[in-house]
Amino acid sequence: MPDIYKLAKKERIINYQSVFKGNDKLTNELYHNIKSNYFKINMHNGNIFVFQTQYLKKIKGIVDIVNFVNYNQLQSNEILNNSYTKFLTQIYLSKRIGYFNFDVNGNYTTTVFKQKVNRNIINNKINKYLYDFSIKCLFDKLPIINIGFNQEFNFYNSNDLKSKFKLSKSYFELTYDFLKNFELTCDYSRYSNSDSTYDTSKIALFYHKENSPWSFSFLVENLFNSEFKQFNKYTKYVIEDTKMYLRPRLIMFTMAYKL
Repeated sequence: MPDIYKLAKKERIINYQSVFKGNDKLTNELYHNIKSNYFKINMHNGNIFVFQTQYLKKIKGIVDIVNFVNYNQLQSNEILNNSYTKFLTQIYLSKRIGYFNFDVNGNYTTTVFKQKVNRNIINNKINKYLYDFSIKCLFDKLPIINIGFNQEFNFYNSNDLKSKFKLSKSYFELTYDFLKNFELTCDYSRYSNSDSTYDTSKIALFYHKENSPWSFSFLVENLFNSEFKQFNKYTKYVIEDTKMYLRPRLIMFTMAYKL
């Protein structure tokens, strides 16, 4: 049988330019984790209120280590003191008035953590703010419509490096059951950040008669023929600006028979 400690410090390939080397000297983490939750729900009146907080502090925690050799990375882990601190608070409120349902959601997270890059300890701090507001129409014989808007702000500080990212999203959702056997769904979202503005869209019409083995659907994806979507994100060691190209407008008719 192989020695477990020898296996723990072996290397493994992560991708074409990154190798991870295990550390057989790692020990258990030591941390404090405090959570507080408050719920108030009244389903008769359609009221929901949720408040949550969390405080997490790692007295001894596992941190990421990376050594760069040109464009290649050698990664590992190590135990450091006071390596990670996180504070989170979230509020959610839902209120129904007649045929309308109002939802408000707010979130704040601050994270302070350490990394080791080229044998130097880097102190990082990320502040994240997010809010979302939406209105849903719930009429009996009309389509169910949900309209909303949210924004996310990310502030990243690492020694002398400071970065800020903002993402705004407007969205529209529709679901409609009509003529007993038809179902129509529509989804549209428009995104905006400091670099670009793009949208995603989808329309689907489905028909199925009860007790019939046949079903039919008509689908349109990327209705406005958007070329790409672009977003920023923070990974373990770098800030990435990602541009993802989208498939051109797709129109598809499907006929299915269930045996």
